[in-house]
Amino acid sequence: MQTRHGFMTGFLRAVCLSGFIGSALAGNLTPPGPPDSAESAMYTLESIWARLHDGTPGDKPTTGYVGPAFGPDVSLAIPNLNQIMYACPTRDDERGVTSTQVPTGKTFWGLTTSEWGIRTGTGTRVLSPDSYVVEAGYYEATDLREVDGDLTAENIVEGVAIFGVEGTAQIGDGGVYPAPLAKTGQMTSTQMGDDGDFQKGVVWPSPRFTDHHDGTVTDNLTGLMWIKAPHTLSGNAGQHTWSDAVVFCNELTHAGHSDWRLPNVRELLSLIDYDNYDPALPHDHPFTIHFQSGYWYWSSTSTAGLTEYAWIAVYGVGYATNAGTKTTWHYVWPVRAGE
Repeated sequence: MQTRHGFMTGFLRAVCLSGFIGSALAGNLTPPGPPDSAESAMYTLESIWARLHDGTPGDKPTTGYVGPAFGPDVSLAIPNLNQIMYACPTRDDERGVTSTQVPTGKTFWGLTTSEWGIRTGTGTRVLSPDSYVVEAGYYEATDLREVDGDLTAENIVEGVAIFGVEGTAQIGDGGVYPAPLAKTGQMTSTQMGDDGDFQKGVVWPSPRFTDHHDGTVTDNLTGLMWIKAPHTLSGNAGQHTWSDAVVFCNELTHAGHSDWRLPNVRELLSLIDYDNYDPALPHDHPFTIHFQSGYWYWSSTSTAGLTEYAWIAVYGVGYATNAGTKTTWHYVWPVRAGE
């Protein structure tokens, strides 16, 4: 009797314990209602599969379980649990986005460990005209012409479209039209409405000049390359007549370039900063030239109607004059490139 009693006691304990564990693992075991009541209605596997597969909302039954009136239709493809599992989203910490990468207020399903499930975006992505790099993420609808004010038809060659903007600029020999003028550099205003007040023109790049450390300097505004210290060139310490100046530049080979020439008057004046004097050059210029009064530089531009004269640039105060005949002697500053 004791053996039998001990067995029954152990059996009952095991049953009770297994029931307790089952309750703990399965949650609330109390049915919501009888099988045929509306409280017991549940989504079908087909509904769950459809939502995962193509987003179909699915309708939850409004009545309880009703037995089938006839056997299953074997022609229908009923999804099994493996198919449903394969349709479920998978965690992806490498390619999954986070809430900061999704615009504020937009709903998405997070795939990362830290943001799994339905989430709401909190990020803001803004395009910048200062960089061609676009950060990863989503962006609100944007008009690129508002991001970069230079994205205009007149800044694009005719026949070319950039981000949907059709160019209207005309191409001619050696350039694109219109050809905008650069700022004069003058920032001091003496009266409302003057140059120092408006400061119109193309903004100078920063830095304005690039020193190649081979005796040459590029003006980043015009693209022209100048000799950094022209009077250190052999045969150019002194002055030349206009004809000799043209020949000297055309025959010059320096820093691996042999296409040097005598600059025209507009090229000489392109270096002038009208807010400076002695010399009238930009503050960050790296050049060593003569700028004192009386030190004039030949241009290759002859005077209209007086071909025995040529235009000359003066860098002390910054101006050009055609007062010199071509037989007089002035300084030479070679230039290259430019269209």
